[in-house]
Amino acid sequence: YIPRLLPDFNGRLIYIDDDSIVQGDIKELNQAPISDDHVAAFSDDCSAIARRFNLVQNSFISFFNYANERVQKLGIPPQTCSFNAGVFVSDIRKWKENNITDKLEYWMELNTKKKIYGSKGGSQ
Repeated sequence: YIPRLLPDFNGRLIYIDDDSIVQGDIKELNQAPISDDHVAAFSDDCSAIARRFNLVQNSFISFFNYANERVQKLGIPPQTCSFNAGVFVSDIRKWKENNITDKLEYWMELNTKKKIYGSKGGSQ
């Protein structure tokens, strides 16, 4: 809800969950190149090492109910690497232009009716 709370802000936003530990300068996140139609998100457990030791937790199968027809229609393979929603970088101007808050609210409401996110509740 940052775009609604800060309506005059149109820059880049770095979101970090309150339970995250920052071990470096977040200036790197602010300076990371992001295409106009992308958001930058991060996941350490999608690396080859994490996969080798079966530590992958951020794949879509961990968050979506693949028995749900709407999820199947998205065409995303279950093992596709997702991201940790606790750290991301977004261009707020683009967020507003694309009505991202409304779209997120739509999916959250749909989940209460259709169980899109499975039994874990879809916190990510």
